[in-house]
Amino acid sequence: MPPSLQFIGFSDINLRDPSALVEHGFPMVHVVRLANNYWTIVQKQSISSSICASFEMEQWPKRRVQYHTVEWLEWLGCEGGALWDPSAFIGSS
Repeated sequence: MPPSLQFIGFSDINLRDPSALVEHGFPMVHVVRLANNYWTIVQKQSISSSICASFEMEQWPKRRVQYHTVEWLEWLGCEGGALWDPSAFIGSS
């Protein structure tokens, strides 16, 4: 994984504990998307530049996801996360 990765999204996965995804696979990301839920990762203490010793995940409110996803992804430095969203193509012909 590139150390500069800031956004990871899985549209067809549903986990009970999304923090395990960050802890065991993507400690460098700032935003995680699982299905239609987004979380911002707040790093508390770093051991090194790529390994996070402690973090919190703040789930986005539904209104933010529904109406302001693009703006929030841009503000968090994850513009690429909004470029391709499979849910944008549902129902279009």
